[in-house]
Amino acid sequence: MNNMKTTAIFKMSVLFLFVLSVVSCKGNKGGLDNQESDTVMVAKDSIPFVLKHLDVDKKKVMAYVTCSEHTVDSLLSIADTAYSKTGSYSLEDLGMDNEEYNKWITKAYKDTISIVIALFDSYASMVNSGTDEASASFVWHEVARLQMKHFYKKTGGEWQEPNSYEKLFRVINGVVETYDCGTQADMNMAAWRSVMPVDYRLIEAYKQLADLCNDKETTKLIHDDYMYTLTTYRAHRDGIDEWYSDLPREQGTMFEWLLRSKLENINLLIKNYKRGKIDNNAVKKNLQEHLCLANKRQVKLTKDFLDRERDDFR
Repeated sequence: MNNMKTTAIFKMSVLFLFVLSVVSCKGNKGGLDNQESDTVMVAKDSIPFVLKHLDVDKKKVMAYVTCSEHTVDSLLSIADTAYSKTGSYSLEDLGMDNEEYNKWITKAYKDTISIVIALFDSYASMVNSGTDEASASFVWHEVARLQMKHFYKKTGGEWQEPNSYEKLFRVINGVVETYDCGTQADMNMAAWRSVMPVDYRLIEAYKQLADLCNDKETTKLIHDDYMYTLTTYRAHRDGIDEWYSDLPREQGTMFEWLLRSKLENINLLIKNYKRGKIDNNAVKKNLQEHLCLANKRQVKLTKDFLDRERDDFR
């Protein structure tokens, strides 16, 4: 197989993996003049934007994004469409078609499975919507929080953060660990399904940091740091010119580790800020340097750094 073909196959594979697509989900992105879809009303400026299924506080969302309100409206319409399908999801929608595994998972997690898959759907649909990726991810975080909160209320549970969402993330871990014992394709898929909970925690930490600093410049730097993390990983990924069956698992595991390393750095900033050890300027400097806490040491994130770390994931 020539190099061009192997590169093409690899890029197709990682595209599938990074997108984390669950099912095809196309939301209405505006353009409806007082026309109602089955999930959302996008109306004239004189009429409020209404969500039927998710009660998202748009003012709260706008504090953490750098995009326009219209873009947020478009993203919320996508989210609402995904949420409306919550009760109809199955494990097969995640690409999980091992009948034996699915019987065990269904027995273990019962009605929790549908909300977990709905989280993956909103994640894939919103983050890959073609809008500002950082803002889309931050809007998704609030959507996902409400998806989980509504699930708890519907099932008679009490919503408490972070304990409540961590319980649902443990369900994801259980599902992923089951498939991690399967075929190579199962392991590849499982590695990338582990990314979403870490991404949620990272955005949660970024938002906490933004609240502490209460500074628009810091919010902009947070978005820049988040996007730098994604683009640096992609530069590393695109520089790989070989293909082997375990490569998608390797890269999924590495990307999840990268997000955790970034999360640990942001959590350290939050901890030191609360203790009065650093101020806004120190936070900004850290974000501008694009640091991560890898193997218990602070390092600057670069493509070369990821290239060197790759051997640890083979």
